Amino acid sequence: MEPSDSVRLIADCGMGCSYFLHTRDPRQDRVPYRRTRALGVVEETAMTRDVAITQRGAPIARLVQSFGPGYMKFAQIASTREDMLPQFLREALVPLQDRAVPMSRTEFDHALARSVPGGRTSFKSIDPVAVGAGSIACVYRAERLDGRPVAVKLARPRIASRVQRDVRTIGRVASVVAKSPGLRDVPVQEMVLAVSRAVVTQLDFVTERQSLAGLAERSAHLEMVTVPHPHPDLCSSSAIVMDYVEDLAPSDWRDPDAGRNRVTARDIMTIVFEMLFTTGVVHCDMHPGNLVRRTGGGVALLDAGFVHVIPDEVRIALARFFLNLGFRNGTGCADAILTSCAGVRNTADLTGFRNAIDNLVDMYGGKPADEFNFVDFARRLFAAQRDFGVFASSDFVFPLLALLMVDGTVRSLDPGIDFQAIARPIVFRAVNRAMSLSGTGGGTL
Repeated sequence: MEPSDSVRLIADCGMGCSYFLHTRDPRQDRVPYRRTRALGVVEETAMTRDVAITQRGAPIARLVQSFGPGYMKFAQIASTREDMLPQFLREALVPLQDRAVPMSRTEFDHALARSVPGGRTSFKSIDPVAVGAGSIACVYRAERLDGRPVAVKLARPRIASRVQRDVRTIGRVASVVAKSPGLRDVPVQEMVLAVSRAVVTQLDFVTERQSLAGLAERSAHLEMVTVPHPHPDLCSSSAIVMDYVEDLAPSDWRDPDAGRNRVTARDIMTIVFEMLFTTGVVHCDMHPGNLVRRTGGGVALLDAGFVHVIPDEVRIALARFFLNLGFRNGTGCADAILTSCAGVRNTADLTGFRNAIDNLVDMYGGKPADEFNFVDFARRLFAAQRDFGVFASSDFVFPLLALLMVDGTVRSLDPGIDFQAIARPIVFRAVNRAMSLSGTGGGTL
């Protein structure tokens, strides 16, 4: 089947299921869904572009949500990629980022009583109207007994069994899809496995609370990003209570002021590169539902369910790779990969591998965002390793996912952004610090 045929099939399925989806009012027994940003308080009128997109794409979004939370996670990723889906499908999937169908009032009441220590009595007030709804949980605004505003994230009912089922099914499909001629050079199974593991990890709210606290601590030196702190005394394995972040902008990232868009794009890339090269704590799910622009400047990172810690040796190798990519140094890039790879076959063709990396660096080294095809870059990078007998470290997949998630947003804000120039000083600091700690005081990049 040709890609265009697949697109038509998905569209036909969405339209064909619209009758079934509308035979019962989706709002029946549902909490009224206030149109606010996740964890924010920005109201949107019925005439905004955001609502128009939601109404037009609602059948497709609800269809994907009916498949299960695992499918929603992959749809969230696809909704940020203009190179993967046509505009009408991306727009149809946007609500799945943080505006999926929320829990019913009954589900909300049960989740609150079951998940939060003390239930409703732990709060001065809690609004049953969801301010955010994703694949795993819904978010509600509340006030602690001392008056502090907080966001309450509650896991959806029976979510664990549904996610496990989805992950098994998606894994089987990926193993078949990966063998198709057009995708043999794409690390389909590696990427699907990474996302699937992360989706399962998102079920563990204890780990997410710890990740959120770690992100807040390790990003404290970055003035452009706000990460809410958790309130451990009200958290559990199925609930996270955290600071409530105010003054969040509407869903559309683009500002009428092109200059502000450029600043926001630079802020996003700075945050990602600081994670990749400085802290080693990588957020791999920074879609626009989790990474939100603040009206007063900067951004807020509102979720920590898909976080991966990169080992120091891989983090430094990654820094060396990006530094040499910016300088168009293919030899340095190849060396960085070889020092961190999981292994090399006895029959490996290292000369062929180095030549392939040289060609890749010649093609993309020093290029701005509008000339850098990230998906093609990742495909060629993995193909070079596979074809010439070099086993890539699985830890390399997570940085690629992090960049994949923000790439579409950054392109829309500033197509000409020189992200390699933004990375350079951050990478320099990371490499120099590694050299200092190792006592080498220098050496080749």
